[in-house]
Amino acid sequence: ELRTGADFTFGGRSAQGRPTLVLFWSVTCKHCQKEIPALVKHWQDHRNDYDVVTVTRLKKPKGGGGPNYRNLTLDYAKSLGLEWPLLEDPDGAVTERYGIVSTPTTVLVAANGEVRDAWYYANTNFDETLVRLLPGLRENKGACRALPAPTRPVIELGMTDAKGQAA
Repeated sequence: ELRTGADFTFGGRSAQGRPTLVLFWSVTCKHCQKEIPALVKHWQDHRNDYDVVTVTRLKKPKGGGGPNYRNLTLDYAKSLGLEWPLLEDPDGAVTERYGIVSTPTTVLVAANGEVRDAWYYANTNFDETLVRLLPGLRENKGACRALPAPTRPVIELGMTDAKGQAA
């Protein structure tokens, strides 16, 4: 946890039995700077409807100089009044596990821990989006399960030799 330095364990489901938004972001991401204030505003009025966990990878200052991204991130979080866990992913293990390639990316985790959806853009209309998605995320359809193996198409080939005979 970035503010306290304490280890944080997210077991894939909310301890309160609610859906969870896992937001991958960066303080320097312009799109994140649009999404996070909109999410804060929505969450303040709906804090009992879902949980939020944020994950960030801090850039390392080059050559010991440049901005201190830890302080920038903490200052930004404080300025917005972020109350949810603010997690650092120093080695990228969480980012890799979720398959994140850009920020912001928000992963929607159902109350039972099943990843149900994700968006890969700056969502600024949480009133519309979450009104539509939260009912399905509250459902407890069972434990997470692996996706079924993809089926492979079957192709029938016919071959002929140089004389036109079936081979």
